[in-house]
Amino acid sequence: MLVVKHIQAAVGDVRALKNKDLKFALHVQTVADGFGMFSWSAIPMLDEEWQEETINTINFYGFKVLQLKQDKDTAW
Repeated sequence: MLVVKHIQAAVGDVRALKNKDLKFALHVQTVADGFGMFSWSAIPMLDEEWQEETINTINFYGFKVLQLKQDKDTAW
């Protein structure tokens, strides 16, 4: 649980960055959600559905970041 405590603190620190510059909010959210994967080794009883949901959340915000770099007519 010590590992999880440190990971949660890091996620909180990263999420605090979202309010500093809103143009990077999606980038920060993607990184913060990715930190959650580090706790998987400390919590062996996670079910696959929860893990898949976590990955989908990371992909959701990560894809939004990718869309920011697209011209409006080529964005999905």
